[in-house]
Amino acid sequence: MAARGFGAPEIAPRAPGGRGVGYRVCLVFFAVFWLTIGFGMIDLASGFASGSTDGNDVLSTGVLSVAYGAIAAIVLPAGFLSQLRAASRRVAALQQVVAATCAFALAGVLALDPLSFISVATLAVMLAILWRLSPERPPMWRPRVASIRLFALTAMTAVPWLIYGLEMAANGRAGLPPDEQAGRPQAGGWAGAVALALLVVLLGLLAATKTRGWRTPALSAAAVSFVFGLVSILNPDAPGSAGAIWGALAIGWSVIFTAGAVHEPAGDQ
Repeated sequence: MAARGFGAPEIAPRAPGGRGVGYRVCLVFFAVFWLTIGFGMIDLASGFASGSTDGNDVLSTGVLSVAYGAIAAIVLPAGFLSQLRAASRRVAALQQVVAATCAFALAGVLALDPLSFISVATLAVMLAILWRLSPERPPMWRPRVASIRLFALTAMTAVPWLIYGLEMAANGRAGLPPDEQAGRPQAGGWAGAVALALLVVLLGLLAATKTRGWRTPALSAAAVSFVFGLVSILNPDAPGSAGAIWGALAIGWSVIFTAGAVHEPAGDQ
C-alpha cells in the first residue's frame, strides 16, 4: 500500500458522532419543550375549546391563547424538527426559530410586556446550544434568487397584519383586560398576538428569499394564518379576534400562499 505523500490532499474529518446525536436529541427535546412546558398544545387546544361569552361573564381569551399557541405548537416545533434531516439543507428552519425570537422581542417592546423576554432568552439559549452542537454549521445567510410570487403575496398581507399587531400592542401598553393570559412565563395575552402578527410577515419574507429549506417557513406562515383566521371566525367578539370577515381573509390568504409555495420551483433545497 503506497504511502500518502506530503502533497496528497487531506481527507476532511467526519463530524464526531456524539455531536450529531446530541444535536438531534436537542432538536427533539426543544420541540417537545415548546409543545408541553411552553404551553403550546395547551394554549392551542384551550383556545378552540373556549367560546365567547357575554353579560357579566369573563370574556373568552381563546384568540389570545391561540395566537401564542400557534407559535409554540406550530412554528417552533416545525423549525426544530425540520433540522433533523440535514442542517445544511434546512437552514431556513433555523432562521425560522431566529425569526420567532425576534418577533417575541419586538412584541415585548411594543406591548411593554417584560415576560416576553423570558421566551426570547429561552430561544436564545436553545439557538446557542444548537449552533455549538451542529455537525455542519451551514452559513446562516447566502444570497439567493428571491421568489417574486411569494414576496408579492407577503406584501399583500403585511399591512393588515402590521396594523393588527400595532392595535394589539396598544392594548397591551394600556393594560386592557383580559390580563390573566400575560401572567405566565411566556409571551401570552396581547404580546402573543403582536408576536404572531409580526411572525407571519417575517416568515413570508423568509420564504420569499428561498434560502435552503424555504418551504418550512412558507408552510408555517400559512398554517398559523389559517389557525388564527379560524379561531377569529369562531370567536368574533373575543379580545384579539380579527372578526369573521378578516378571519376568513386570513384563511383565504393561507390557502393562496400554500398554493404559491407548492407551485414555486424548489430550487436548491
